[in-house]
Amino acid sequence: MCTAEGISLSAEEALELVGTAIEVLSGVDIARLHTTFSTDSHTRTPALETGSREEMGRLIDDLPPAFTEIEVLVESLLVSDLSVAAEWRIHARHTGAVEVDWAVIEATGQPIVLEGSLIGHLTSAVGDGAPRYVFDDLHLFYDTTNLLVQLALI
Repeated sequence: MCTAEGISLSAEEALELVGTAIEVLSGVDIARLHTTFSTDSHTRTPALETGSREEMGRLIDDLPPAFTEIEVLVESLLVSDLSVAAEWRIHARHTGAVEVDWAVIEATGQPIVLEGSLIGHLTSAVGDGAPRYVFDDLHLFYDTTNLLVQLALI
């Protein structure tokens, strides 16, 4: 359990927060953006980099949904002070176009498995009168080449 400013975070709460962050970034649960990321959170993934929660929301909203039936599994988790590290896996189905720099990949209907890791820093926030933790810095990593192989592009 980590604590800061009188707030404690259990492993179960950290696990939920990590899973929710991945769901938000994958477009599954954008409604939880405000309870998962701080106003000025800095987020980096292979697909986007943002300097605020508002910018992240706009970028995610602008992306057409390319994957459905998304299931997020957090496979390992490490919490130390206000830092979190996790390994994760997503199972999904490719049901919409994916735009990359050099092509548009039309929906294949294929199931995909994407594995990655997350490193983040938390800060305390108060919402609905109850203190909680949110990400103020997040790095999400995944193997883009493996994704393109699963979509039969390389």
